[in-house]
Amino acid sequence: MPREVPRARRIAEQVQRVLSQLLLREVRDPRLKPMTVTHVKVSPDLTHMWVMYTLLSGDAHDELLWAAAELLRTT
Repeated sequence: MPREVPRARRIAEQVQRVLSQLLLREVRDPRLKPMTVTHVKVSPDLTHMWVMYTLLSGDAHDELLWAAAELLRTT
């Protein structure tokens, strides 16, 4: 099992906090309001990031999630 890099873990925790705050404050689409960022994983070399989320209502579509991702990337 790969060893955890402390810096990557700290960055993942910070990204999770920031994304959660942005979802609450910046995303205006009510279909995305019940979205929760559950986990963020950062590669040891900090080049890749995976964001896991849950969506309490099942009515959001992939296009909507990609649009929100673009908004969150630029914020």
